Amino acid sequence: MRVACGAGCLDGLANALARAGVGRPLICCGPTLARDPGGLARLLGFLDGVVCTVFDGVTPHSTIPSVTRAVGLAREAGVDGILAFGGGSAVVTARAVAIGLAEDAPFHALATRAEGGRIVSPRLARPKLPVFVVQTTPNTASVKAGTAVKDTETGRRLPMFDPKTRTRVLFLDPVFLNATPQEVIRLAALQTLSQTVEGLAAETPDPFAVAALRHAMDLLSEALPHSDSPDRAMILSQAAVLTGEATDHTGGGAIAAALSHTIASVLDLPTGAVAAPILPHTIRFNAAAGGRTLQRAFGGEPSAACRDLIAAAGGPLRLRDVGVPQDSLPAIAETAMSDYFLSRNPIPVTESDVLLDLLRTSY
Repeated sequence: MRVACGAGCLDGLANALARAGVGRPLICCGPTLARDPGGLARLLGFLDGVVCTVFDGVTPHSTIPSVTRAVGLAREAGVDGILAFGGGSAVVTARAVAIGLAEDAPFHALATRAEGGRIVSPRLARPKLPVFVVQTTPNTASVKAGTAVKDTETGRRLPMFDPKTRTRVLFLDPVFLNATPQEVIRLAALQTLSQTVEGLAAETPDPFAVAALRHAMDLLSEALPHSDSPDRAMILSQAAVLTGEATDHTGGGAIAAALSHTIASVLDLPTGAVAAPILPHTIRFNAAAGGRTLQRAFGGEPSAACRDLIAAAGGPLRLRDVGVPQDSLPAIAETAMSDYFLSRNPIPVTESDVLLDLLRTSY
């Protein structure tokens, strides 16, 4: 994957597509960017002469009906590449479209799942269309090979993994990043913080991953509290790239990821909004597993330091403050037990009561 970053980076967008043999891309974005004169219209200005098909129905958490519509549009238009324009949901939708176009099976059959006490990830062997990303939020999805679509009937996430869907070129354009509302930037960055913390807590022996995560933490600590900084969105996006790539070598997320994925999907809430209240408590829960790398990164007791950083950023500190009903906690705990990332937690979790206690403490 290449990263094109800074003023003027989009001048190379059309050429990047052409080098990959893409002349008829599908652009995946949400309705807000599609309507904004400084959004899709500006992007298309960098694609003069390129035959673009626009899918502007991206939904939060990449729902199966939305992705299915995008697959149908892409197939009808005969596209030869996919360009995600937006935040994490646009990126995940683009990857899911690439999978849906290539694999002749429903998403339920393609999803990673638990079977007989082990995690099974079907091999998605067919060639995929190349994916490109113009990112507007500091999300880690842009550099990942994993995808998850939401089953709207059950509220569950269906995770899929295919390295062939990894982004070819990621564009970090300061104009698009700075046009994104600060609350959207904050919530996306809080989700990046959660992933950075769980990456460091994994105590990986990989020195390159640790170095990237340490620097990502420095960038997050620098930029999260300062919403008035003109470079904030770019700095946070650079942190997201570092964390996204590094956590490929640390096993991804852990207990905070499992809980926040579940709550966000079931209750249709921003993942960062529910990750923030949970994170200090999951740090404390996993403290017995070590955490020296995390202590060095925070420069103090990690749980308290993390809570202070979230508060300084104006992030939520209690689940009740982001609209999580108290009576939903038992069902959330049960559902989160089947989340892939729970299997990566430093301390094994075998009972949903453990998760329920954490949720109640975070409430």
